[in-house]
Amino acid sequence: MARPRRAEPLPIGSIAVTLLVLALGFVVVNGDDPSSWYQRFGLVPIVFWQEQAEVSRFWAGEHWFTPLTSIFIHLDWVHLLGNLAFFWLFAQRIERRTGWIVFLAVVVAGGVFSSLVSAAKFADSAAPIIGASGATAALLGAFLVLYPAARLGVVLPLGVYLQMIRVPGLALIGTWFLIQVLYTLTSSSDAAIAWWSHIAGFLSGLLLAGFGRMFGFADRPRRAADRY
Repeated sequence: MARPRRAEPLPIGSIAVTLLVLALGFVVVNGDDPSSWYQRFGLVPIVFWQEQAEVSRFWAGEHWFTPLTSIFIHLDWVHLLGNLAFFWLFAQRIERRTGWIVFLAVVVAGGVFSSLVSAAKFADSAAPIIGASGATAALLGAFLVLYPAARLGVVLPLGVYLQMIRVPGLALIGTWFLIQVLYTLTSSSDAAIAWWSHIAGFLSGLLLAGFGRMFGFADRPRRAADRY
């Protein structure tokens, strides 16, 4: 008699991040003054660094928390839904291997680190750094560590038909990373902020997942559903 299949646990961390981003998106994007949210909860490099230089304690300023809150604030619905789509492509698989606590740690640490790197690189910029793209890039880095031999589905348009093919995840994500580097080197300073966030987030994901596996925090047994 065949054993009944064990139900997959709910991806609590992935769902929590999604609900938070959607709720804030509804409040901010549909609000009367979205720019006030970007200035208050986004990471504005010139404001952040000047403020931290003037206070004796890091948390005594008014914007010390913005490297965290900036992750969950988005410019518009296209920006928000685009990040969420990419986020869900990798989030559930990673959470199954790490558990929701480690998963959330990777998302938050990767997002905060990527925002701080961009803010340090463009310390004189008054443009708010917002969005979950750095945190999502961290998931790409973590995915390569946890699933180095994975093959990902890619849809190719062939005339009037769409063809699904599977390519090595290392090649696909590696190409994405090289594109980020290229854009970083060739874009204007304002546009390059986003590309620096992507690179920093990706590298942080590699390191975090690597340390997680080294110390046994990110190496749960694979399930059949984790095969690509």
